[in-house]
Amino acid sequence: MGLIYVTDWSITGSGYFSIGASLVPALTEGREEDIIVLGINYFGQEYSQTAYTVVPTQFEHVPARIKHILKDESLDFDKVVVALDIPMHERLLAQFPRKDRPFRYTGIFPLDGGPLVREWAMIAGEMNEAFVLSKFAQKCCRDAGLDVHYLPVGVSAWFPHAEEGFRKECRETHGVDGKFLILNIGDNHERKNHAGAMQMVAEFYKRHPNTEYWVVTRMDGRFGWQMESLASDLGIRKITHFFDRTLKPNVLFLFQCCADVLLHTSKAEGLGLPVLEAQMVGSAIPIVTRTPSLIELIEEGGGLFIEPEFGFIDPFGNTKRVFPSIIDGVKKLEMIYNAPESSLEWMRHFGRIAIGNRTWDKAARVFWDALDRERLGTVGARSHAPWYSAGYKLEVPEYKYDLEHIGR
Repeated sequence: MGLIYVTDWSITGSGYFSIGASLVPALTEGREEDIIVLGINYFGQEYSQTAYTVVPTQFEHVPARIKHILKDESLDFDKVVVALDIPMHERLLAQFPRKDRPFRYTGIFPLDGGPLVREWAMIAGEMNEAFVLSKFAQKCCRDAGLDVHYLPVGVSAWFPHAEEGFRKECRETHGVDGKFLILNIGDNHERKNHAGAMQMVAEFYKRHPNTEYWVVTRMDGRFGWQMESLASDLGIRKITHFFDRTLKPNVLFLFQCCADVLLHTSKAEGLGLPVLEAQMVGSAIPIVTRTPSLIELIEEGGGLFIEPEFGFIDPFGNTKRVFPSIIDGVKKLEMIYNAPESSLEWMRHFGRIAIGNRTWDKAARVFWDALDRERLGTVGARSHAPWYSAGYKLEVPEYKYDLEHIGR
């Protein structure tokens, strides 16, 4: 038996790659499954893996490649797993109608915010199985009539726990001993809200001149901020150091070791991998926007919330997003700056415990348990099951926005 895994395989900063590079090897443990990865945005760069094959491809070529693999009589592939955003699933599912496809279609997708609108729920309902990356997303799906599974994503082996002695040595080596180092890791687009983070740092820096700010992002983002100009306008250019997202994981690990704070000011998140990595390393204290998926990570582990200034409805799936308060963000930075080391260590301790429960072998067990279980919506399993539904209920509740929203 075999499995085709389709995802964004950009090794220069894709969250989907970070998940797939750890999940796919775990799926091969203890099972005789051949796995071929169709790697979107992958161009054959070298990296360490031996358990599976990665085929560089473009998204437009994915349907043809799947059909080609299925026609190869020397292979026995009966499952296609697609880890992408819901709009990308929609384009692929249009090529493979449920009643005609000769394989099991399993989707993995995040949900940045709620609710899951009916249009997107109908897309996910055409999957044989669906996995989401947060318990919040699972609840949104259930509210929309979808039965999906929660996939407990972990962190890469590149991010182990850093002992105190190593952290001190790392800070001295990187020249930040005696500094208050704020780290920000995120792509250069509007959802990551780099402008909000920089405003918080600028206000904090006025009172604490020993501040340093390291930003790992995509400096050449087509639709992002002009980062250097933004830092200059806010008066923090001389304390801000920019690093491109092409940094290798072992370097990011060292950055996490050096930092006092991981400032994560996204308006919404499907997961929040840098937060998980910070909790695992156990050095930087996460300070994050109080938004659903990030709430889970902090409540399970350790860190502080930045309260929202206001919320709004985003065009991407009508999802709710929030702007974190600049004033409250500065307040939370002050709390960490002034906190005794014993309090900080407690937060790090709880973070390490939480991440210790998120192992890749556990994620693989959840995945295979769901696929091995006979489902109501499996083709041919029940004569009364609608062909388009794998757990999608026909009675879809009408959604009404919360009172704080205006209009629809």
